Amino acid sequence: MTLAQRDYIAVIDFGGQYAHLIAKRIRHAGVYALVFAPLTPLAELADAKGVVLSGGPRSVFGEEAVPFNPALLEVEVPLLGLCYGHQLVAHHLGGKVNLLEHGEYGKTPLTLAPDTESPLLEGVEAESEVWMSHGDTVLAPPPGFRVLGRTPLCPVAAMG
Repeated sequence: MTLAQRDYIAVIDFGGQYAHLIAKRIRHAGVYALVFAPLTPLAELADAKGVVLSGGPRSVFGEEAVPFNPALLEVEVPLLGLCYGHQLVAHHLGGKVNLLEHGEYGKTPLTLAPDTESPLLEGVEAESEVWMSHGDTVLAPPPGFRVLGRTPLCPVAAMG
């Protein structure tokens, strides 16, 4: 069976420590997952059934930003941005992202927005404890997105 014949999720690795763990957890759910570099041509991901943009240790601003293929943000399959990936989506699609003065690290309370309906958040309590590790924060979602969840330091911790 070739890759084009197999359903898979593409995990884009932005240098975070969890990209391979994300792929492993997807595989444990019974779905094939492959890890790709941020500059991977979109044609190589044409058969992906979804794309996950991983976290990473850098900021989405200036020279510190990881070079990536912006066409990744235009895929016609479900796209999930985690940490750096979430900030990257917001920043490049017209949302507002800012540097946090002290960052947000460790266990953090997450509050889902009222009437949040997202298959991704199905089963998540309205008040949950999550692990955060970031120096940038999304202050406003891009046009067409709405806030799904927030933390004390991140007014847009989840968007859709």
